[in-house]
Amino acid sequence: MTVKGDGKQLTGNEKDRQAEWKGLKRMQCLMKAFMDGKVDTAEVTACKEKTHDVSHLVIKYPKLPAMVTCSVPRLYPTTGEYKKAEFAPLPQLAKGKEAANECTGVQEIGTKPASGSPATSKFERLTMN
Repeated sequence: MTVKGDGKQLTGNEKDRQAEWKGLKRMQCLMKAFMDGKVDTAEVTACKEKTHDVSHLVIKYPKLPAMVTCSVPRLYPTTGEYKKAEFAPLPQLAKGKEAANECTGVQEIGTKPASGSPATSKFERLTMN
């Protein structure tokens, strides 16, 4: 089973791990048979015919929910839109100091390339959690 997401690929290798487990259990059986210094065909045949439970190696992959699109509001403290919406309607003497309570980590960063940037420069707003 292959699960894709975020540009990475996760591959379930359960079948390989199950085969490895069965092989290791068979080797363990053969080593026990050899420990007494004398091995007969019956012991080797018994090890070959043994079955080994691999249910503990079965991985249940949850169904991934559909991607949800969300929109980030433009009105959060320190943005021009916020200041215009929240402070402009107030009476002149009630506006206070717009920049007095800057929120750490919420400063808006411009999306226009700085002068001297290549003509093909393009920026977009990203929200990071």
